[in-house]
Amino acid sequence: MTGPDDILMPGAAAARPRRSAARRAAPRASSRAPHDGSGPRPFLIFPWDTDFLAGLTKTLIKVTGGRPGDAVFVFPHGRPGRYLVDRIRRAPDTARPCLLPRVFTVRQMFALLRAHAEDPAARPARPIPLLDRVGLLMDCVRGLAQPGDELYAHLAATDQRRFFPWGVRLAALMEEFFVQNRVPEDYQYMEGQVAPFAAALLGALGRIHEAYAAALTELGWTTPGFDAFRSVRLLPGPGETGRATERPDGFALPPLLAGKRLFVAGFSTLTGTEEALFLHLWRHEGATVCLHTDAAVAELGARPVHWTCEDHVRWLTSWRAGADMACHPSGHIPSIAFHEGYDLHSQLLVMERELRSERESAPGSDNLKESSLTPAIESTESSIPPAPDADELAGTAVVLPDTGLLMPVLHHLPDKDVNISMGYPLVRSTLVRLVETLMRLQETARPAASLAGLGEGQDEQPGEGGASPAAGTADAAPSAMHYHWRTVIECIRHPYLKMLELDGDRPLRDLFHLMENAVRGGASFVEPRALARQVAQKAPGGEHGPAAALLHRVLELCLTRWETADTPARVAEAVGALCDLLLAHGGTLWERFPIDAECLFRLMQRVIPALRDCELADTPFPREVLHTILRETLREERVPFEATPLAGLQVLGMLETRLLRFRRIIVLDATEDRLPGAPGHDPLLPDSLRAMAGLPDSRRRERVAAHNFHRLLAGAEEAVLCYQTGVDRSGLLDEKKIRSRFVEELLWREERARGSLLSPGQPPLHAAACTVRPFRSALRPIERTTAINDALERLLDAPVSPSTLDAWLTCPVRFFHERLAGLAPPDEVNEGDDPLAVGELLHEVLKDFHLPHKGREVRRDELSAEHLARLFLQRLATSGLSGRLPPDALLMLEVAGPERLGRYLSRQPERFTVLDLEEPVEATIDVPGSAGHRVRRLHGRVDRVDLRGFKDGEGAVILDYKTGKVEWSTRAWSDDALWERIEVWTPDHDPGLLADVAGALHGVQLPAYVYMYGQHSGHDVHDAAWVILRDAGQELPLFGDGVDDEARDTAITTRIPALLSFLLRHMAEAPLLLPRDGKHCDWCSCAKLCKMRA
Repeated sequence: MTGPDDILMPGAAAARPRRSAARRAAPRASSRAPHDGSGPRPFLIFPWDTDFLAGLTKTLIKVTGGRPGDAVFVFPHGRPGRYLVDRIRRAPDTARPCLLPRVFTVRQMFALLRAHAEDPAARPARPIPLLDRVGLLMDCVRGLAQPGDELYAHLAATDQRRFFPWGVRLAALMEEFFVQNRVPEDYQYMEGQVAPFAAALLGALGRIHEAYAAALTELGWTTPGFDAFRSVRLLPGPGETGRATERPDGFALPPLLAGKRLFVAGFSTLTGTEEALFLHLWRHEGATVCLHTDAAVAELGARPVHWTCEDHVRWLTSWRAGADMACHPSGHIPSIAFHEGYDLHSQLLVMERELRSERESAPGSDNLKESSLTPAIESTESSIPPAPDADELAGTAVVLPDTGLLMPVLHHLPDKDVNISMGYPLVRSTLVRLVETLMRLQETARPAASLAGLGEGQDEQPGEGGASPAAGTADAAPSAMHYHWRTVIECIRHPYLKMLELDGDRPLRDLFHLMENAVRGGASFVEPRALARQVAQKAPGGEHGPAAALLHRVLELCLTRWETADTPARVAEAVGALCDLLLAHGGTLWERFPIDAECLFRLMQRVIPALRDCELADTPFPREVLHTILRETLREERVPFEATPLAGLQVLGMLETRLLRFRRIIVLDATEDRLPGAPGHDPLLPDSLRAMAGLPDSRRRERVAAHNFHRLLAGAEEAVLCYQTGVDRSGLLDEKKIRSRFVEELLWREERARGSLLSPGQPPLHAAACTVRPFRSALRPIERTTAINDALERLLDAPVSPSTLDAWLTCPVRFFHERLAGLAPPDEVNEGDDPLAVGELLHEVLKDFHLPHKGREVRRDELSAEHLARLFLQRLATSGLSGRLPPDALLMLEVAGPERLGRYLSRQPERFTVLDLEEPVEATIDVPGSAGHRVRRLHGRVDRVDLRGFKDGEGAVILDYKTGKVEWSTRAWSDDALWERIEVWTPDHDPGLLADVAGALHGVQLPAYVYMYGQHSGHDVHDAAWVILRDAGQELPLFGDGVDDEARDTAITTRIPALLSFLLRHMAEAPLLLPRDGKHCDWCSCAKLCKMRA
């Protein structure tokens, strides 16, 4: 607010000049004189297509006789007052020197009136933060609860953790009742409409309100709403007797307001307390009410008014007030353009183009160029004119219905020296994201004792839990908390921590990188301090150097301090220590990023004191409650910007535009979910019950938003409305973005005037078009080099496994990247299913189960399903899978594993003999080549070999256990053309043969085992089969009954050796390594290396 020391001086005089004798002797006009002596002053109507503050300035100069210091203004918020004072400074008809008017917001006015009316000599009431309000309400509710009533029963079953969220909502509800000047009742029988505990609170709401108000008064505490509530209770009663309702000695204005001309300016709707105060000031203190509204309001319903201004007509009617026009309407109609964007960036591109274009030559009807993605952006940006000067953007405002748009908008503004008149939510800042990460670290932590028997691999991290001596906790008990690996990585990758400086260097960047590698290769829950002690050995200066000490200090502040925080004060201490560290080692970070520095300042000067100094500061709470308290405190805080200069480009929120006028406005993201915005659900008092309690509902909030929007447009010469149409993910469902109902109303008016519907692309409805065409890609073969030849030759000189041949058959390029170049998949903790580990478990279980029967004939009814199930569960308990698998996957494995193994036993032959289990086999094979024949060695391990009886005698059957999906068709053995191509293949002929073989056979491991086992053991191999353990344990034969004896013998003796020989020769001599498309590309870690843009 402005005060008596705000003196407008002519020029740059340093001292206040003395007034002339004639001026000192001139009689001073009474600004408190009624307009005609017959009653309250009529309302002054300023048409909303005119500049409200300019008209107000002229009215002020006129009614005060050029003495603006004789006036007092009350505005809804503080921004219009700054503009008004600036206009008075520049008004040519203002006599200088003179005093500036006093300007109050309505909240400041209530605080002033209460402080004067209750006891001017007493100590002012202390405003209390949210935490103290919740704590006071908790005491009030506990004091009201009596044994036997519903509130007592629910309160007995509600701990602090459950009450705090309800306490936050209850505090907000009490504030609403205060602001609306309402005294609630006890609302009974709400059980079917709200939650049980909410129903109990509503059943005692009147008593809670009374106790809460009494406690605030007794303790000398206050809130903004309570100031308003107490102030109107001190005003004269409705009978206009002149006696206050709670003061027997009447009511008088404070000295600051005495003898002043009062103006109540710019209110659209009134709360209960505002209406009571303004009615008194208007009736008894000569206040003038100034409305910025539709000019038709002055006629009091004689002609239709805009629907958003109907509240002003009701206001005039209920007060029985007259209305005078302060000035004539301008009669201009704003030029409005609509831009549909496909995302936020398309809207920002429109904004940037509009700001860079001069108003006279700005293209108003052309759309963004339609082309491929990159050319579209390049061509559009190249067509954007250079950045304009600040004077060219004077009178231009960028309006953001959502504060989250502020940072992207700042990056796209052509002029960075702008006036930002909106608060940025602290909770969106990078600093609060770090605090949020530290809270989630504690929320997902698990004690080491709970991980002891889960195979988490703690033995890989020596010295678990012990804090480093460098952390200053050598004498403390070692920590027993382990943290989830993802949250640990999120913490150590935070830019604030990685950018910490020490003597001009940033040593933690490399140390955190080493820690991240160790975390990704470890268990699901890790002990970062133990990892830090290992990594510190590689720190500059060694494990006892300053870099290692800084590393331990960071972990001590990010982990240990938070582990022991059990009160709000200790949470504040932990956050404060972190802020001190960031300040001490942030280097030039805060100088280069002023917004981040402001966020740090707000955290230190507002959030930390709120936690440390509240009445609940030393009250122990569960961790969940403490984190909820901290999150609510952070959510309430906003980072303000210096709202200067008042000229040039302005960036404002929708609420900040109230009463201001701009020549040109650009509104971004004018969608239904932002303008007016979706009403928040209140579980304590839903919107459907608010009318019962006498509180405004969502419809009134939407009407206020509509008035602000239409008033802003009415005063502008040009308006650009940008919005997004499309799909935006929201929670579990996809929510379709639609333009605001206010935009729809404007479009409807335009269409009604034209007599036809508007289509996107038809001015003034523009559509941002950007056609994205897929990039054409071509396969990227790898040419053989000397290094590749040498690597493959070394591999082929050693025994080759069937899995190696299978990998080459699947994709030679993937084989090159993974097996020759060593490009392993990213090492990361597996938190989902682990098929490889489950497969190994089943192999071990079946080996142990069949081992006692090896070498003798077994009947199927001798195999015990109960014994196999017990063996499986025993091995599962000792395998470590119980600590690695998700709970749902583990439960499914415990239930489905024994069931499927039982089905597997039911699929076994009536009689069979187990010949070998997990048997290593070796074989050789003659491979032709360009330089002659080579003998290559093969080696592998077969899961199980049975001796089974067939029609023509007995033969060996090789079994390969599979937990995955197997694709196989015996038709491959009868494809003579394919086998002829295999036999005659040469490196310079038929390059596509490998892909055809892979498509026909889908794998080569089982055929290779048939060849290798036959040569290794000398047994007659009759068949082989995959055992599908993922299903019912059925066998999928390599040959089966569909292949006759001759075809089977040909395959075993001729075609399988030819297949293996072809693969080995292809590995040795193929001139190009060609990638192969298939399902395997979906899980290939090198898939992006196989193709290139054409």
